[in-house]
Amino acid sequence: MASAATGFEAFVESQGADAGAVLGRAGLARGLASKPSDTIPLGSYCRALDEAVAATQNDNFGLWYGEQFQPRSFGLLGYLAISAPTLGCALQGLVERFPIHQQYSYLRMGEEQGLYRLDYQVCDSTVINRRHDAELSLCMFLNVMRHALGNHWAPLEVHFQHAKPEAWQEHRWVFGAEVKFGQARNGLVFRGDVLSQPMPGADPNLQLVISQALDTLAGSRSGPSSLAQLVKLQIMERVHDGFPQLEDVAIRLNIPIWTLHRRLSREGVSFKVLVEEVRKELVPVLMSQRPLTISELATKLGYSEVSAFSRAFHRWHGVSPKHWQAVVAREK
Repeated sequence: MASAATGFEAFVESQGADAGAVLGRAGLARGLASKPSDTIPLGSYCRALDEAVAATQNDNFGLWYGEQFQPRSFGLLGYLAISAPTLGCALQGLVERFPIHQQYSYLRMGEEQGLYRLDYQVCDSTVINRRHDAELSLCMFLNVMRHALGNHWAPLEVHFQHAKPEAWQEHRWVFGAEVKFGQARNGLVFRGDVLSQPMPGADPNLQLVISQALDTLAGSRSGPSSLAQLVKLQIMERVHDGFPQLEDVAIRLNIPIWTLHRRLSREGVSFKVLVEEVRKELVPVLMSQRPLTISELATKLGYSEVSAFSRAFHRWHGVSPKHWQAVVAREK
């Protein structure tokens, strides 16, 4: 939704750049946030962040734009959060309704080794550079949590998939916590006891109104164009843990395994083919995050053996991954 661009133009210009020119180079027009429930292409939004980095010469633009982004600026989703009875309900509401706000992405909350994680990731294979969107988004979610817990509250850890930037100390200052880069997922790690904290603006009537508005909005929009696309989103979440299992995806989509298999066949694809498509699409994304060895790349794509990855890569590109890396390095 265009609400994600609230304050973007003013922030760009506060950094000494021309917001109109930045948006124009990303294929967007001024006044995006004047209609916060309208949609804008996710790829264009991410390009606008990249263009803003270049125009302002602020390599941490996404981080600082997110740091000042308050929940109310998040539009319907923000008001859904701040009107919830507790922080746990606020975050769960964000997770459940996030696909209405942003497609081809996921937001998940769960317990892991006695701690909670709020994980976020873009699953759009056309978006290669995801760093600034990730930093902006985690700051947005941090500010929702600080709305209940106070401006000085900090998570235990913050994880980012991309490599450590040059001015990484600024990340530690913004989050007030240890920040780790080159991780499997983008996420905030925190103790579960904070979830029972009351939201200061709890309003059940507003919750009902916002929920109904989001339901109406969801009904007026088409989701991913096919079941195959939904399955690919699920695969992208799991591929780094090894070869994704059809059973796991079926459970997450609440579709019986054989029904899922049959419906994919009707669309002319198989689960195995979709896994390979995801792996192929993720190669440039992973390589843009930080330099990786062939072995590291194979592991992140869920291959148990480098040789299997090398054979697959040759099928995709007609060259070995080592040769491909060498060509990319020369072009840089």
